[in-house]
Amino acid sequence: MASERRIGAPDAKNRTVLLDAAERLMLEEGYAAVTSRRVAEKAGLKPQLVHYYFRTMGDLYLAVFRRRAEQGLEAQERALKSPQPLWALWRYSSDPRITAFTVEFMALAIHRDELRAEFARYGELFRDRERQVITETLQRYGIDASEVPPV
Repeated sequence: MASERRIGAPDAKNRTVLLDAAERLMLEEGYAAVTSRRVAEKAGLKPQLVHYYFRTMGDLYLAVFRRRAEQGLEAQERALKSPQPLWALWRYSSDPRITAFTVEFMALAIHRDELRAEFARYGELFRDRERQVITETLQRYGIDASEVPPV
């Protein structure tokens, strides 16, 4: 019976370097440029290490997405707790780097079911929290939420 292939530790320095390299490639050249060879080259590591830390390229894409999405939820939470949450959300949402990642991951999700599901899951988390804070903000200003576009 074949043994399960060993995978590198999730908190290893080389894994983080590979994730950083994949992100840079995605921002600079688009998701199609994110191949194991290109990621390894950008990271200054051997191509075999990509598959040591990530079984498949799909696993690498998911790890990059999840890391970005978690950072996005943290940034959203900071924005929502700020004195002017709506302005802070607008500034966050209009950041060109955030927009670029969103577009790249949307395009990639067309071809990868597991990424599409994760994209939808994080989108719902993000929207639910925004909806809650927008509703609370409207109430604080005495505005009936039913009198404004759907929240």
